[in-house]
Amino acid sequence: MNDFIGGKNLSYSTLRQFIVFTVIIFLLATPVFYFLTRSYYAEELMDVIKGERIAQNISSTDLEEDIMTGVMIQYAIIIVLLGLSMVITLKFITRKLWNPFNDTLTKMEGFNLEQSEIPVFEESNITEFTRLNKAVSQLISRDKTVYKTQKQFTENASHELQTPLAIVKCKMDLLMQENLNSKQFILVSEIYGIVTKMGRINKDMLMLAKMENSQFAVNKTIELSGFIRKRLPVYNDLRGRGKVIFEDKSDGFSITANESLMDSLINNLVINAIRNTVPYGEIIISATADYISISNDAKNGPLDSTNLFSRFHHTADFQHSNTGLGLSIAKAICDYHKWDLAYIFSCNKHIFTIHFK
Repeated sequence: MNDFIGGKNLSYSTLRQFIVFTVIIFLLATPVFYFLTRSYYAEELMDVIKGERIAQNISSTDLEEDIMTGVMIQYAIIIVLLGLSMVITLKFITRKLWNPFNDTLTKMEGFNLEQSEIPVFEESNITEFTRLNKAVSQLISRDKTVYKTQKQFTENASHELQTPLAIVKCKMDLLMQENLNSKQFILVSEIYGIVTKMGRINKDMLMLAKMENSQFAVNKTIELSGFIRKRLPVYNDLRGRGKVIFEDKSDGFSITANESLMDSLINNLVINAIRNTVPYGEIIISATADYISISNDAKNGPLDSTNLFSRFHHTADFQHSNTGLGLSIAKAICDYHKWDLAYIFSCNKHIFTIHFK
């Protein structure tokens, strides 16, 4: 693993700051050392050497400068050796001290709430690291308990809601077969559409909850061209007026994904294109080895990119069939597979692009 991700690690920062402050202290201490040496140690030595030179008639040399230079060189050598020994010692000490923290961090980075057990952290005699490991273990334990409860609740709630919704739809079907006047028939049809929409919202919310809880396996190899071609008739049936065109530039490229989620992803983007295009406008699906793009002729100018992938945000006029979750589901599916979903408006076309990483 790299020593840093988006910045320096703690050991490096500690060592760097130690070196900087040590150098500053030694530099500030140098004038003081020079003054003390010259005023006390070198001064007496200069007097002795000067007297001896006069007594023995020795030619004048710059003895004071030579002595001070030698003393300062010794001082510099001592500083360098002392600094190196302190840096090396600190480097090995901090590495050993921070091992328990690095172990905790590594295990947390590899932890998966759905699949992993509570990790066992390395024991440490450092009080703060012991407290950290204890707090993290307790947090993970609580989160796993809440996760299991939430998972069970979402599944049960969805199943419980599906039953009464199915019963209501069945009753509405029977009611629509009765002798109703036009006003009653329109009213019943509207209610039927709303109930149908509630059923779709329920299924969409359950899908989002399952993705957030990592309940889909990403283990299927999908050949893009065959996958899209197989579903083109369905897309054209949804279109009704006009055609959905497929441009294949993938050269047999395959990806690893969850097939049902991939189907939902393309389906939601195609439905969004249908809702936001002019009658008989052009809808094109393009596939390459790097991306899939879905473009269509715009009906009302660019979409609101700020809230585009927000839940229950409608990109077109309200319809009973529009749950407002289509694009948020598409974004969640891309995030689940670690793909990028981008939107641009160009040449009066909406263009959604799925970039494979």
